[in-house]
Amino acid sequence: MKSEYTVIREEQIMRIHATALRVLSDVGMKILNDNLCAALSRKGLIVDDQLVRFPPEAVSSALAAAPESFSLFDRTGKAIELKPGNTLPTVYSNAIKVWDWKSRQVRPSTKDDLTACVRLADAIDEIAIACPVCLPGDVPKADQMLHAMCVLMQNSIKPNEIAPQNLAEAVLWTEAAAIAGQDLPPEKRSGLLVLVSPTSPL
Repeated sequence: MKSEYTVIREEQIMRIHATALRVLSDVGMKILNDNLCAALSRKGLIVDDQLVRFPPEAVSSALAAAPESFSLFDRTGKAIELKPGNTLPTVYSNAIKVWDWKSRQVRPSTKDDLTACVRLADAIDEIAIACPVCLPGDVPKADQMLHAMCVLMQNSIKPNEIAPQNLAEAVLWTEAAAIAGQDLPPEKRSGLLVLVSPTSPL
């Protein structure tokens, strides 16, 4: 599906980019993994007690090395191309409350809510990426993401976008995706789009 919309002007985008480069270079990013810090240090980046600074040229080099497009596959092996101009709508993920149309009130989301939302999103052709729309509040908190993962993979064939809260959840998602795609050739297995929200050291 091709669609276009403009939220901000090109010069505003450039200002945001320039500010992001300044923050990455001057403020840096706290990376809580010593192995990754060591690898970045070997690449010539400034690392000080897990605080890594990324000079603009390092960011430019990384962006230049990224491919202009690549394919993401659903669970049947069908390719979906990610490239500029090819908008892939998805749904919100990891909500903890829903609007209950029967009671006309906001309430904690349940596993049944999640199942209904995932099935609805899977049935809408315009939605290209599947997410755990809400977390099942009717299971123990420690198991919510595991249940969400199972519901998503059992009720949708679309590629998954995830936002793991920690390394353990990221490992679970990766292993689940590998199991779900084990009958497909390696080059056609469904991948994961992972959302990461870095936190400034400030």
